Amino acid sequence: SSKIIIKFSNLFLKFKPDLLLILGDRYEIFSVASAAVFNNIPITHLHGGERTEGSMDDIFRNSITKMSNYHFVATKNSKKRVIQLGESPKNTFFVGSLGVENIKKIKQLSKLELKKKLNIKFNKKNIMFSYHPEREVSDTKKNLIATIQALKSLKNTNIFMSMPNPDKGNQIIYRIIKNILNKNKNFYLIKSMGSQNFLSMLKYMDLIAGNSSSGIIEAPSLRIPTLNIGNRQKGREQSNSIYNCQGEKKEIQRFLLKILKKNKKKI
Repeated sequence: SSKIIIKFSNLFLKFKPDLLLILGDRYEIFSVASAAVFNNIPITHLHGGERTEGSMDDIFRNSITKMSNYHFVATKNSKKRVIQLGESPKNTFFVGSLGVENIKKIKQLSKLELKKKLNIKFNKKNIMFSYHPEREVSDTKKNLIATIQALKSLKNTNIFMSMPNPDKGNQIIYRIIKNILNKNKNFYLIKSMGSQNFLSMLKYMDLIAGNSSSGIIEAPSLRIPTLNIGNRQKGREQSNSIYNCQGEKKEIQRFLLKILKKNKKKI
């Protein structure tokens, strides 16, 4: 954190920006915002006022909000929360989600292009699985193992996994994922997904499972159902295409079968 502050302070002194535009709630971004405050650079913050009770993100997000001068938020409730934190209503704007807007702007790839580019195969049923550390490391391991066991029980189904973010506990996730790859040919790890690949893949999925914000924000706009597992996204506003469950194998299995039966999407 201190290294990031020093590095960006030097960059700000060199380039003298009139405004800093930052997105989200990551601790890396918090350090950049701190450097801007020290250098008297105004901040415009995107996606403030949201809630994710099962991670540390709320702490950093709200701190960045208090450091910022202007706020572009994704929902009306987020706008209310930013104002409740004491920010000026005149400087708080409801603009929607950039992630959803990207769906319209990014050129989406075909199934054939994805197969060649990512070296993958599709099956009768296909599930995107994106899982990041929970606030409690013990919950991370328990929920992940239960979810993988439930996913393994599905027949004629391919599972496409993305890498976890760098939060504490990510090495546990990576070790478990590597182990499952060695033993199951229908599991794929896509190490560098990127927006274009991810959004293109998502439209061919029967559902997305895990605890990523992508299942909350982007998936509903593509009409892809989400199985949100655990508490990482607890408190975030959701559409009715999102199903929530805790990290118990039988419960996860029941929801997976329910969603797949209801969706009946043919790839």
